[in-house]
Amino acid sequence: MKTKYIYITLFVALFMAGCFEDEGNYTYLPESSPTFLFKSPNHMYCYEGETTIMKGEFRFDTPDSLERMADLSFEWKLNGVVLCTEKDFNVPTDEAMEMLGLSEFPSSHLVGSYSITENSTGLKYMTTVLYNFVPKYGKGNWMILSKDGGNSKLSYQRMTKKNNGNKVDTTFENTVGIYRMMNGVPIPGSPRKLLDHHAPALSAYSGATLILTDKVAYEVSNESLKKASDLKDEFLDGTPVNFSIVDAYYTKQLTFLVAEDGRLFRRLFSDNYLGGKFLTESYEVDAKGYEIDFIANGQTATWTSHRLVYDRKNHRVLSINQWYTPFGAIFPITPLGSGHSVPVWDLGEEVEVLAISEKGEEYLNPYTANLFRMIYNKAGKTYIADFVLDSNPPAYYASALNNSYMKEVECPVQLTKADKILITSANSPGNYGKFIFYTKDNELRYIDCGSNYQEGIFMTFDDKVTAIHYDLSSSRHKEFGVGLANGDFMRVDIRDKNKPFIIKKSVFNVGGEIVDVSQTSTREYNAE
Repeated sequence: MKTKYIYITLFVALFMAGCFEDEGNYTYLPESSPTFLFKSPNHMYCYEGETTIMKGEFRFDTPDSLERMADLSFEWKLNGVVLCTEKDFNVPTDEAMEMLGLSEFPSSHLVGSYSITENSTGLKYMTTVLYNFVPKYGKGNWMILSKDGGNSKLSYQRMTKKNNGNKVDTTFENTVGIYRMMNGVPIPGSPRKLLDHHAPALSAYSGATLILTDKVAYEVSNESLKKASDLKDEFLDGTPVNFSIVDAYYTKQLTFLVAEDGRLFRRLFSDNYLGGKFLTESYEVDAKGYEIDFIANGQTATWTSHRLVYDRKNHRVLSINQWYTPFGAIFPITPLGSGHSVPVWDLGEEVEVLAISEKGEEYLNPYTANLFRMIYNKAGKTYIADFVLDSNPPAYYASALNNSYMKEVECPVQLTKADKILITSANSPGNYGKFIFYTKDNELRYIDCGSNYQEGIFMTFDDKVTAIHYDLSSSRHKEFGVGLANGDFMRVDIRDKNKPFIIKKSVFNVGGEIVDVSQTSTREYNAE
């Protein structure tokens, strides 16, 4: 009876010879092929220090299926290496990486295959498997910074995914005080902020997180959760006087630190990202001097393709040149034309700027113009203002254009710096490109700028919202990380903006008021 499959094999052998060598190619299969019962796309999650198990789920839909099932051999294969020859994958992650010659965790999944061979005919059937090798502390996890007496506490929520047939089971592992557990000492000072960032020298896979308190600025590897550096020791000629950091900005080759008194300190890395020190002397912009209040998006949603900073001394917006020569320079913005309704080069003494972000929901004409959004208080009212910068050389985002995109609109509510304000960036507007979120006590509220600035309640919580952040591991924004005054942390599913909900199994208490939350991601979107 098996001989009938020999005819099939002879018929398709030449046609499919190349396909079988291509891991994951299973487009051209005979009608007698099995039905694979994996979730599509089929991601396998291989966590550091654990044994990965995935069932080889398939069925034959032919009358002789039982006999065929007894005549099979199997291969789980990646990069030409056979990792397992059993029906079900059952291999320690560390062993698999050694077989593959992987000394570091890949930054993304690797495309491999799961194949079934009928031994009597040699006919092989394959399906794609996306192998994800993940360090124990990998991407998509949340760090939580909270008060701990006179010190700060860093806690951690690790998410793991396990394949279960045609679905994936998600679990959360919570560790209160993980910094002290991994480093043996507490974090000195009152908590200020967390900042996830690129750090190729520390972890090519998941970067690092900057922990800011009123006493220290620690860089922690997202892959090991060990303190990698104390930034006060990273200066060329010794730590600057009154060194107390409130904000920062990172690219792979550039770092700016904002001191509490408004000074800027700059570090440029070498081409291989391994060498570079901060200059002990603060950065100079021009003869006017400056006092930097914050770096745009440092207190909003997520990264953006261009960064601005706000100078509270001169009531002006400054532009960081992060792409072109002179690389890492900061320019004052100057106007082109007259009659600007949003004079970002001098907003006036009465203006208090709350947030700035590059907008992402509109494409401008000309394409070299970029649209930005600013929220500020003026004369007892809050305003939402849009302004346009020209990205052409030689100024590069340092010239303000006056066109139809520029406008100033009175906000339907009064906002203050005590409110947590979220604006999506140009790189990840998702469903919320026209939304501004802000907090009021235990409420998360929104302003829909695309619906005549309609304002309302998005959702409520059991206590005052003291920290909130968009996820960084998805370009479409699937969740918020939220921290409360009572120490509760939770993930909020926001994929349907009409029906957001708390992911109940993610809720845990860290034992103190939460000040900031941040997801580990290196800000490179690689959504599944």
